[in-house]
Amino acid sequence: MKRAQLSAIVLVCALACTACGGVLTSDQPARQDYLLKPMSLAPAQPSDPPSLSLAVSAVPGLDSNRILVVDPEARLNSFAGAHWPDHLPEVLGSVLQRSLTSSGLFSSVETGARTVRADWIAELEIQEFYALQTTSGITSSVRALLAGHVLCDGNRQVLRLAASESVTDERLATVVAAHQDALDDVTHQLIEQLKTACP
Repeated sequence: MKRAQLSAIVLVCALACTACGGVLTSDQPARQDYLLKPMSLAPAQPSDPPSLSLAVSAVPGLDSNRILVVDPEARLNSFAGAHWPDHLPEVLGSVLQRSLTSSGLFSSVETGARTVRADWIAELEIQEFYALQTTSGITSSVRALLAGHVLCDGNRQVLRLAASESVTDERLATVVAAHQDALDDVTHQLIEQLKTACP
């Protein structure tokens, strides 16, 4: 092979590698998925526990797998590269289902579409589950609000679960921990409200 041909091949390979490098290089932060955990509760032992069907939905804007933040002008943004493992209703539905199961208050807990075979039917809508930022762009707190109702023994009782947790620094792990604390708080509230709604 002539030297001129070899030089041309080397040049083409170098240009191809440069082009590929440009495609594979990104200034965007790497995707990080964060996990929310169920509570581990001391199980109650009722004599005849009912079955529960739990459906969780979200208001427009919150049905996302991104970890969201709202600024003082009500603009909905997200933390770059930070995600939940699935869309928020699926994540919270799964965590609440496992927490309620561990409570021992129910013979079974199913999530998803309404199950008419269940003794109790609870429906919750996620109305807030995001961080709040100040005018200077500092993350100050996390808010959670779930509202809905439970049908049991022919009665319909309103459910309202609200929590707010402070964020102590700007690390994303701290923001996620505040989401976890808020979720733990509303889980406790849900259990207590279910116990009093349908004694």
